[in-house]
Formats: sequence, structure tokens, C-alpha cells
Amino acid sequence: MNKQFIKRASLVFGMILLATSLIGCSKTGYKLASKELTDSKTKLSGSDVGSNIDNYKTSIESAQDFAFELLKQSVSEHKTVVISPVSAMTALSLTAGGTSGDTLSQIQKALGTDDMNKFDDLCNYFINRSEADKDSTKAVVANSVWIKDGIAKDVKDEFIKKASEKYGAQIYSTAFDSTTSDDINKWAAKMTDKNIEHMVDDVDKDGNLYFANAAVFDGTWTMKYKEEYIAPKGEFTDVDGNVQTVKLMRSEETLGIYENDDPSTSEPFGLVKHFTSGYSFVALLPGESEDIWTFVNRLDGNTFRDYLKRAVSGKVTAFIPEFDISSETDLTASLQNVGIAGILDSANMDNMLQNGSSIKTDKIIQKVRITVSDKAVDEETTEYEEPHRCLPSTLYFNRPFVYAVIDNTTNIPVYLGVITSME
Repeated sequence: MNKQFIKRASLVFGMILLATSLIGCSKTGYKLASKELTDSKTKLSGSDVGSNIDNYKTSIESAQDFAFELLKQSVSEHKTVVISPVSAMTALSLTAGGTSGDTLSQIQKALGTDDMNKFDDLCNYFINRSEADKDSTKAVVANSVWIKDGIAKDVKDEFIKKASEKYGAQIYSTAFDSTTSDDINKWAAKMTDKNIEHMVDDVDKDGNLYFANAAVFDGTWTMKYKEEYIAPKGEFTDVDGNVQTVKLMRSEETLGIYENDDPSTSEPFGLVKHFTSGYSFVALLPGESEDIWTFVNRLDGNTFRDYLKRAVSGKVTAFIPEFDISSETDLTASLQNVGIAGILDSANMDNMLQNGSSIKTDKIIQKVRITVSDKAVDEETTEYEEPHRCLPSTLYFNRPFVYAVIDNTTNIPVYLGVITSME
């Protein structure tokens, strides 16, 4: 009997907002040099997003729009990139809770909302999901705030309470020396089970505030692969036309994305592939005559929603490359381009600090890793049927494509990326 394998998709993300100039702003069981300001016994508030999805329709669509706008602003030609829109949204929403005036307005405009309470609830939904899923799926979204000693005394209790209850965030008073960078890295390692062990090399001794956000996803496909369905020497043609050797995973899928809702009259250009815990992998392949960057630039939240509506039952043989990609993206310019200059120049933090000073953020960096790898599973998992070798609907993801890992309840991309090369 052939050994059975399952493909697991693992994504690791780290985001850090680094702030300098005078400004002002947990729950850990491990020792840090920094002093925790949050009460470790504070409970995360509940979320009603899942049970009242219609009430959040506008906010969900805004989050989807933000995801694709952030992707467009984050890509550069010839570069493979992966971002976490949910982590970026969470970090910005948490930051918004401490801002007012023009700074708050800019964040709201970038997120496409005038109701930050709804975005608080959306972020809370994902934080709660990470708590509920941890036994079956690793889907961590963790937040922390690091405030320089001497300024921490000015942090408002209301901000601490909201950050802790809505975002599960830990807030620390810290020296902004080598102990701070050590503590941030320890925190990231602890919260991500060592998937992220290094977020920062050092901290600016003249800095006053860091927002740190970490996320990890490790999901299991609902259906397993047979070993003979793996082509160890498949080919992938990168964005520059170079042919690379890759493993291609072959499977028969049931949800293809077509030009219309009738699979018999059009060829698929994408697919939806389910994980076991309420997440799905969406892959989109541009037409042969359309380059990847033209395709990315015409993608937006509305287009994506339309594509998902066109995911209809119709058997599709799919060849997806096995990949392990790390991406570090400086989002500073990206956020400036979507209208958030206030955080980067001089943010009004009146709702965080008693003596609301301004904040200047030097840079905003995302560190993301996505891996699809072979791991053995038990015999009870549903097995793929032998793919139909003559099936006309066949998708070869053997050239640049766009992919997303979405939450099935909201269809919000938790991770979003472009693969241009396997090297």
C-alpha cells in the first residue's frame, strides 16, 4: 500500500511598527525584563461577527478592498511577495484606538470605514478564531505594545482595557535598549511557538513606542494526496521566462472559478481548495496573454468577491507547485500611498496618552513565510480519487499566479500573495 501524505500550508507573519520621537504607548507566563501593564487575567471579549455576518457586510467588504489595495502597493516587479492583510488591519485598528483627529481620519479612510467599532469587532473575531482553532489549526494573531519607561505612566486605562479585551494585546513598559529587542523577540517566539523567533535586531534608543503584531497559520487540507500524485521534477516558468524545477501536486478539485457559472461553457482560471478548520486556499491564474502585474493591478475587493461567487462545482484537475517562500516587505511607502501619512509623520495619540504627544513612525515592516510541505496523516482522512487524465478542465499553476488564504465566514484574505518565482 502506498504511503499516504497530506499537504499542509504553513504561513508565518511578523509585523512591527517602529516609532520614534516623543509619544506616547498582556498576558504572558514567561519572564521578560520589560514590565507588563496589562492584567494577565483580563479575558478576551466575545465576537458576534460569525453569528451576525449581515451586520458586518459593509465592513467586511471594506476589509477585502483594503487587502487588495495593500497588495498592489506592496508588490514590485519581478518580486515574489506575501502579505497578511488581517495582521495589517489588526495593527492599524489597534493603533486607531489610541489616535484622534486627522490621524484617526486617515486610518479610517485607508480601511474604508467610518465605524472603527465594526473593525474592532472584525479584529476581535480573528483573535478569537486563533484561540478556538489552536487545537486543530495553528492560526495565531497576536498583538503587543511596547512603551518607553517614563512615558508608560501616561497611558490611559481605557486604551489598555480596549487593547487587552478586544485585541488580546499585551502592553509593556520597557527601557528601549538591548533588553527591549530581546523581549520583543522572546514575545514573538512564545506567541508563535517559535515560528517567528526574530522580529527585530535592535531598537532605536531614542524611540518611544513599538506596536508588534505576529501571525502564524498552519492548516491541513481536507483531502490527502497519494504519493504518486506528486511530480518531483515538474516545471515552473518564472516572471523572467526562466524554467525552474519544482514539485507539482496533482489533485482533482470540485470548486473551479470560471468566467461564468456554467463549467461546461468556459475553462477555469482559478480554484478554491479547503482546509479543515474554516479556511480556504484560493489560487488565480491570469490568462496566457496577460502578464502577472497587469492581472494584479486589476484585482480589487469587488473583483475578488465576484470570482468567489463564480466558484462553482465542476471537476478540475489542478497542478499546484510545492513552495516555501519568505518575504519581507517594507509597508511604509505602501501605507503612505493608501493615505496613512499621519502615523508616519506626526500622529495624534490623544486617546492613548494622558498628555497626548505626537508620534513619528520610522518604518512599518512585515515578515511573512508561507510553506506548503508533505506531512503524513492518519488513514481516516478522506482520500482523493484518481484524477481524470483526460479531463479537459486542467489548471497548471506552473507560471506566476495570485493566491490567498481566506476565512470562510467572511471571505477576508488572511494572507495574500503573488508567486513570480520558485527561487
